[in-house]
This record gives sequence, structure tokens and C-alpha cells, in this order.
Amino acid sequence: MITIIATLFLGYSQGASRQMIGGAIDNYLGTALLYHSASKQDPLWPESLVGFDASGVLEALGARTDWETRKQYRAKVFVYSGQNQQSLLLTGVEQQYLEKVTILAGTSLEEPNQILISAKTADKLAVEINDLVACEVITQDGRRNFDYLQVAGIYQILGLSAVMSNHMALTSLPTIQRLMNEPEDVVTEIVINKTGRGSGAEILKAVRALVGEVDEHLTVAGWKEYGRTILAIATTNIVSIWVLWGISMLIVAIFLTDTLFSVVEERKREYGTMMSMGLSFRQIAGLFVAEMMVLVLSFVLPGVLLGGLLVGFIATVGIPLPSEVVRSIFGGFDRLYPVLSLPSLAGVFVVLALLTLIISSLAIYKITKLNPVEVLKNE
Repeated sequence: MITIIATLFLGYSQGASRQMIGGAIDNYLGTALLYHSASKQDPLWPESLVGFDASGVLEALGARTDWETRKQYRAKVFVYSGQNQQSLLLTGVEQQYLEKVTILAGTSLEEPNQILISAKTADKLAVEINDLVACEVITQDGRRNFDYLQVAGIYQILGLSAVMSNHMALTSLPTIQRLMNEPEDVVTEIVINKTGRGSGAEILKAVRALVGEVDEHLTVAGWKEYGRTILAIATTNIVSIWVLWGISMLIVAIFLTDTLFSVVEERKREYGTMMSMGLSFRQIAGLFVAEMMVLVLSFVLPGVLLGGLLVGFIATVGIPLPSEVVRSIFGGFDRLYPVLSLPSLAGVFVVLALLTLIISSLAIYKITKLNPVEVLKNE
């Protein structure tokens, strides 16, 4: 049972790792990002963003059918509702991007001057679906613009946990371009994803070659360069999963230690008899290790195989996660798919086998401290 649980836990931890990082890249960060060299870019809270004309760049990128390209415009805004206010990062997106978000309440963007906000933002502003909020921005030429937007829905970006997107809001690209006094061709970034993934270095090299011929003032960055904050948060969540794994292994180690020490205690007379017959401690240790290896092969290996089969079955159907806390940590996914791989199965077996051998060495040390005369006399 322990080995089955260990295998399932490892499968889920790998599934969480791939979904959090992979989902963040595919749905938000992108493989590569284009932005103006004057911008100070951060995916969660940019210090400053400068718009640029994307028409020539998009025309050059359009020749590559193996890339998914989307444009967006982001700006810091102050949102007001009655006596409540909050500073948000408002992102104007194209319609295709809305497929990458989950609507938790209300609807997606269907009309101009609508906005999608997070549940935490809705709570702080004390607004509900269809309420109006006032948005105030300072444009790049220094003007202060003001407009009313309707709350269409509460959303979650796939691949990003709630803590990453609480301060973000979405609107349509034309809405924010109008709010910022910008023509429709001006954006603050272009996000590129390679369909089916691929080598990030190759994509960056190809994008730089294309962009350099069109606009030398644009910066081409990989997601690791400008997504350090998101990567750090995702890594923290993943590390917490492995900490739980470590705690589980510690519990297993304590259980094994207690079991093996109980075996030594119960078989003291048997070990004393072996010593009185002239068997060396090395021979007794060899017998003990051999017994433990039989134990590993008889119980740990079948447990790993059964756990692997169970992980494989679950991976084909998925398991709903009813806990909103877990759902939030894993980036808003409705399902968390475990990962089945031969290296992971072998890793579980090796870890548990080594753990058994290490604890066996402690038990063997205890055997070496036995006095055969005292053991047989007391028995």
C-alpha cells in the first residue's frame, strides 16, 4: 500500500509540475515575447510599457505557419467602484486568447467596454456581474483618460494560480486601445507560441532574425527571461509538493525502522544461535540483507507496478479535484492528470529499495551489539 501511494504521489507531483510550467508558457507567457526596447517588462507587474506599431512585425511573422502569434496591450489602471478602488494590470487581448481562460462566473467578453476580473478583485471592489466600474489611466502622452466598463465575468487564466492573476484584468484589445488613445495597430507586446512546442532557442533565433529586418527597436525575449516572477512562484508550489513527498518518505522510513528493529528484537535468540555456531557478523549481515531484498522484491516491486498501472489508468480518465485550494495552487485546472513514465516507476523502486537497505544497515548494527551468551541465557 505504501509503495502504491508513493507511486501515485510521484505521478501527481510530476503532473502538477508539467501543468503549472507548461500551462503558464502556453496560455500566458508564450515561448517568445516581443516588446519595445524602452519598456521595462515584467509579466506580473511591469514598471513601464511602451506601445509600438505591430503591423510590419505581424506581416513578417505571418509567414511562419508553425507559430501561434497574438498581440496584446497592457496598462496600469485605477479601477473605482463607489468608495472602493484598486490598481490593476489591465490587458487588452484578442478574441482567440479568451479560449485560454476559465470563466468562473458570468460570461466572457462579448461586447465593447466589458472587463473580466478575478474573484479577489470583485470582492475588494464589492461588485457583481454586470456592475459598472470606472477605469482611469494615464496615456503615454500624459493624458488622464476615464471610462466605464461593465463586469462581464470572473475569470482564471489557465496555467496560472490565483495568486499570480489576482491583480490582472482582461478587456478586448480595441477597448484598451481606445482608452489609451492608440490606433488599432499599436500594442505593447506580441506573444509567440510554437505549435507542438519545440526548441525555445531555435524559436528565439528565428524571431530575432525576422524582427531585426523589420524593427530594430524591439526586444525579443524568451519566457525564462521575462517570466522570472511567474517561474519563481510556480517553482515554490512545485517544491512544496516535493516537500510533502519528503515528509511521506520520512514517515515510511520511521515505519520501516520500527518494523526492522522489531524483527531484530523478536529474533534475538535466532541471531544468538547463529553467533554461537560460529557465523561471523558479515555472514549474518549478508543473510539479513538477502532477506530484505526478498522483502523488497516481494512487496515493494509489486506495489510499484500496481501503483504504476493505477497511475496509467487515472491518466486516461482524469480525476476531478473538488478542493478549490488545490485547484487554485495547480493553476485553475479542473483536472490534474498524473504522469506515467518508466523512469518515475524505476525511481520509486530505487528510492524505497535504498531506504530499506539503509535502515537494514542500522538494524545490522544493532545485531552486532548482541551478546550471544546473554541472549541465549535470557531466552
